[in-house]
Amino acid sequence: MDNESFSQSLIENGYVVLKQCISSSLIIEHKQAITFRLGQLLEEINIPPKGDIYLDFLEAIKHIRQFTVQGELSKYLTYKELHRKKYLEPKVLEKLMFALGSDLECNLEPEVLVNVKDVTDGYLVKKLHQEFWSGCGLNTLQTWTPIAMEEGMGGIEVIAGSHAWGHVPHRNREPIDIPGDAEYTVVNAGEGDMVVFHSLLLHQTVPNRHEYPRIAMPQGVRNFHDKDTGFEDLKKWDAFHYSPLSQIRKKLGNPHLSPFRTYNSERN
Repeated sequence: MDNESFSQSLIENGYVVLKQCISSSLIIEHKQAITFRLGQLLEEINIPPKGDIYLDFLEAIKHIRQFTVQGELSKYLTYKELHRKKYLEPKVLEKLMFALGSDLECNLEPEVLVNVKDVTDGYLVKKLHQEFWSGCGLNTLQTWTPIAMEEGMGGIEVIAGSHAWGHVPHRNREPIDIPGDAEYTVVNAGEGDMVVFHSLLLHQTVPNRHEYPRIAMPQGVRNFHDKDTGFEDLKKWDAFHYSPLSQIRKKLGNPHLSPFRTYNSERN
């Protein structure tokens, strides 16, 4: 996808699907890390793991609260720096720099969301909402990245163009009113793809009808110079890309521009 098409889709529809922008090796790295941590969790309660990402997750949530399991997976992926690696993939980084600039940061410890068949908990199967409702700023792009996903596992559904409606009135995490002519679209995204969307885009979970769980990572990314228009200060952030000017500032070290601070220093 060229930059013009990316821009047009984001402006008009409020979202873009970057197809096959994440290497298969990185997806495998995510799956291996999740499988490893699931194995650890099962061994801690004296249950031998099978070494299968789907079966081990389903076994884990029989004994441990799903919210807790997801939290442990999120922490481990962050420990392995997988929360940032996908943004450094060339096709992804190019589009983020085009949309946001070169000084980029992403949410630290993004939540791993897992959707299991017949589970209807409102936290796990989300109704129509805008990320703005949860403190996401207008200058932050939200991403949704499938990690383990097969045919029939659902995904996310959006109302194309709803980002241009502004802040939609809501109560108890649901819109109060939706225009009758709203166009609902189930986003076509699978492993290796990334959905990038505006914080005001209305979207919801498409329930999983498959016997195995669907695993994905929602996460925010922004330019760290942009003014916060939400409650982003309550979240943790990790800078993963710097512009040349920001790299010079890092070398200078402080706003006082200390003369010769690193002159002839042996430290790199």
